[in-house]
Amino acid sequence: MFWPTRAYERARDVLGRHRFVVLTGPPEMGKTAIAEMLALAYLTDGWEAHQCNDPEQVWSVFDRERRQLFIADDAFGSTEYRPDAAERWARGLGRLLEMLDAQHWLIRTSRPAPLKAGLRRVQRESGSERFPAPGEVLVDAGDLDLADKTLILFRHAKDHGAGGMARRLVRSAGLSIVEHPHFTPERIRRFVTDRLDELQGLVAEDERRMLRMIEEELASPTEAMRTSFRALESEHRELLISLLDAPAGLIDERELAAVVRRHHAGGLSRPVCELVDRLTDHFLRVTPLGIGWVHPSWRDLVIDELREDRNARRRFLSVSAVDGVTLAVSRAGGSTGERMLPLLIDDADWDALGDRLHELRPELEDRELARVLLALSGAIAVVHDPYQARELDSLAANLLRTIRRAWDEQHGPVPVFLLEAWYGANACLAKPVAHPQLAPTWAELHPGALLLEHPDRAELARTEEWLAFAEMLRRYDLAALEWFGFFTRDRDLLERLIVTLTRASADEELRPLTESVLARIERLVPGPAVGAQSAREIGRLVDGLGRRRWWVPEDIAAPPSTEPAIASASDFHRADVDRVLRDL
Repeated sequence: MFWPTRAYERARDVLGRHRFVVLTGPPEMGKTAIAEMLALAYLTDGWEAHQCNDPEQVWSVFDRERRQLFIADDAFGSTEYRPDAAERWARGLGRLLEMLDAQHWLIRTSRPAPLKAGLRRVQRESGSERFPAPGEVLVDAGDLDLADKTLILFRHAKDHGAGGMARRLVRSAGLSIVEHPHFTPERIRRFVTDRLDELQGLVAEDERRMLRMIEEELASPTEAMRTSFRALESEHRELLISLLDAPAGLIDERELAAVVRRHHAGGLSRPVCELVDRLTDHFLRVTPLGIGWVHPSWRDLVIDELREDRNARRRFLSVSAVDGVTLAVSRAGGSTGERMLPLLIDDADWDALGDRLHELRPELEDRELARVLLALSGAIAVVHDPYQARELDSLAANLLRTIRRAWDEQHGPVPVFLLEAWYGANACLAKPVAHPQLAPTWAELHPGALLLEHPDRAELARTEEWLAFAEMLRRYDLAALEWFGFFTRDRDLLERLIVTLTRASADEELRPLTESVLARIERLVPGPAVGAQSAREIGRLVDGLGRRRWWVPEDIAAPPSTEPAIASASDFHRADVDRVLRDL
């Protein structure tokens, strides 16, 4: 099945004007299909069509007297990945372009980088201006609009001949399918061919199950993706595995290079930028803001492949930084959200992670350490497998003891957010470990006379942190809060603080902080604890803060429009999806 998308129409137009078109874009977006359909169209007009995997194949069949169309595939294939082919096509590009005339045309499926390098070489060596600029011949096959996606789904579903119930379910979920961020023509073909018939037994009450099936199918890596990953050279695979130990989203090339070198300590045979270039547009995307996965399911695939490779898992865990560690103890991952502790399979994995945490802890910044603790507590809360639960509990307990000892030896204050992450993880343990020394933190944050006399932004911020600390202790360690005398010795301080904050709230600059501090006092202590008059004052002030609490969600007068800010060239809108799918 084929739907002539806008990319197909643009490719046909560019080919007619320049005798040369380059189809680019992520995998599974129809580059090869567009090239072959163009070739079929010209076959009906008496042209020859030749699909070539190497420039020499072009010259072996080239005939000056015949009308010939050549399809050149330089990097991508449905079952393999051939980055070296791009260099061969780039080297032969000048000679190929010189052969183009009214009877000899060329279609390439290519990554933009090799094409641009090849064209620069041609223009530098020949000095000719008759060759097109890259922007004139590049067509992005992945630029599918809503109409394209809807009609691709429609054509496959119509051709499949699904039963009435399945058709009704496709119509009801049509908008979710075509707006899915992982939509590709190949995944829609796979979904309709392999899974649509399973939907026929579902009834209206099973719509959630149907949507889960659709989500799983659209988000899951295809077998062709798996094969192309396995066909990579070792350094390319290791670069992609290293990217799992990088922050989510885009990463700077220099940061990626540092991550790759940490995971590949033996040294690389080529610069990281060259490795990235060979992976661009098939596995990775390169933008002015950084480097990232070309498709989210590539990351899931690489995680699955790493999980299956015992030695690669150990190497990864033994050198991972905070992102790799949090991936190892992550939950709710994968296309279905059911992947749990993906890299922790046997005892050696747990040992490798424990050793790495012991090495890594002194190097971690406070926020990184908090991320690790939050990831551990989140995993402990949802893991039900007895073996995994025991290993997680032991890993977390050892880490918490190590952190506590380090804090106690330093005899200094600890950030409240980090203490809260520590206490949260400790509360999840089967047998919680002893609490750290808190007196230095309490003394550091406790309000002084300066606040009561001349409140300023810095003193108010410190007071809010003190109250946040008190809130945390009330939740996890009430005995410590009482030992510090918060409800006894600090009662007078709280009452005087309320008077000070009442005066300070008149200052518009200080108002947001004074409101936040007063709200914390209201949550922390009941009215009798601070006196009836102070309690009434808190209540009066806090009651007037509701409209200024920007963090509390509120309904708006009218829902925002879901239409794009700038209308597309097409007149096809979201409502038209249902109109088209009604014809199934």
